[in-house]
Parts: sequence; C-alpha cells; structure tokens
Amino acid sequence: MVVQPRAEAQLRPEGPRTRLLPFGAGVPTLWTMPYVNIRFVREKATKQQKAALIRGVTNLLHDILKKNPATTVVVIDEVDPDNWGLGGETVSLRQKRREG
Repeated sequence: MVVQPRAEAQLRPEGPRTRLLPFGAGVPTLWTMPYVNIRFVREKATKQQKAALIRGVTNLLHDILKKNPATTVVVIDEVDPDNWGLGGETVSLRQKRREG
C-alpha cells in the first residue's frame, strides 16, 4: 500500500473564523496572503542585509501585484553548507576545494 503525503496545512489569520485548512483549499480572498521563502547557504549575510531582503520582497509584491504589505510574509532560511548539495557534493566540500 502506498501512502500519499497529506497536503501541507496553513493557519489562517486569528479571529473567530480561524481554522486549519489544507494548502490550496478554496479559501476566501480575505484570508489569502503572499508567502515568500528565501533559502540560501549560510554565509555572512548581516541582519541589515536580511532586513533589506524582507523589505525589498515586500515592496516588490506591493508594487507589482498590489499585495498588502501588512499581510505579506517573508521567511529567510539559512542552510548549513553541509546540508546543501549541488552536483552530488555538499557546498562545504565544493567551497573547500575552491579555496585550495
């Protein structure tokens, strides 16, 4: 028997109508919000640079798609180079080889 993974659930804004809904379910427009996930290999990105990324993505969604900045979610995930692979190798191994 093959078990299919369940759809990811999203928590909607708090209030009397808050409930857990499957991702992509027919949700009223009132509850929709942009969600952007930025992932990159952990490097020397400063707090100021991350804040600028969040602000820039939020402004871009507002300027291009007219999305409400107050409901725009931006998450930055910094991934350890040992946990990111490219071409069958970890990024940390590739970095070591490049550094000599």
